[in-house]
Amino acid sequence: MGNLPQPTESTVLWLDDARTVRERWRALVTARQDHLRGAQ
Repeated sequence: MGNLPQPTESTVLWLDDARTVRERWRALVTARQDHLRGAQ
């Protein structure tokens, strides 16, 4: 897809702000790491 033209405007509609998304993502990563450490 490197040679395809990029759309001029994004059609993505974010439901939450960037901070909220980052915090939720970090919580998921941390929970996964904790889970994997507990399984060893």
